[in-house]
Amino acid sequence: MNFSDLQIFKAVVDEGGITKAATKLRRVPSGVTTRIKHLESSMGVTLFHRDRHRMHLSPTGELLLGYADRIIRLSEEARAAVSGSSPRGVLRLGSLESTASSRLPRLLGDFHALYPEVRLELTTGTNDFLVDAVAERRLDAAFTAEAPGGSLQHAPVFPEKLVLISRLDHPPIKHPRDAKDVSVITFPNGCAYRRILERWFGRSGLSGARVLELSPIIPSSPASFPAPALR
Repeated sequence: MNFSDLQIFKAVVDEGGITKAATKLRRVPSGVTTRIKHLESSMGVTLFHRDRHRMHLSPTGELLLGYADRIIRLSEEARAAVSGSSPRGVLRLGSLESTASSRLPRLLGDFHALYPEVRLELTTGTNDFLVDAVAERRLDAAFTAEAPGGSLQHAPVFPEKLVLISRLDHPPIKHPRDAKDVSVITFPNGCAYRRILERWFGRSGLSGARVLELSPIIPSSPASFPAPALR
């Protein structure tokens, strides 16, 4: 049994006979008859009771008709879903926590207004975690602070300006030496912002500084956003 056999079977039922079904399907009647007999033979059942002038569905044919209707209808829905102009399905996004809180709420809301059939799943984590997740196809795309290497494509989205924050009574920090005697609070390894700070400090990076790491960022489970929630 294949999909084409089910289409022919349903056409014979809908049209009330071989000849009309053949006309609808643009086939020769003998070809339709052969396919029906092949379907019956492959399943080991009798689908029609035949007399000189008409074909009547057998009880087994009635049972198969229900399944054929559902399969053909599902096929049409699948074709419409993948070939339609409006995107739908699941989009798995990743983001830095800072970007997710400050940049994405309005963006995701606007996206849902444009594409209500798309369900977003948002996962947060460090820059390196997100790049690895995209490379391994666990995420479709991610907002990161550094452009990925390798074969991944990327495009700039938001301009970011990084600043050092110090005590109000601390002298201006214009050079790494201005911060050599203070404790530096950073995110853990794997964070792009930390790497930028290490490059700014120069060859020694943070090896000579007193570093206080924030609690490690544990990648969150994906959060789903149905369309009504963000409109």
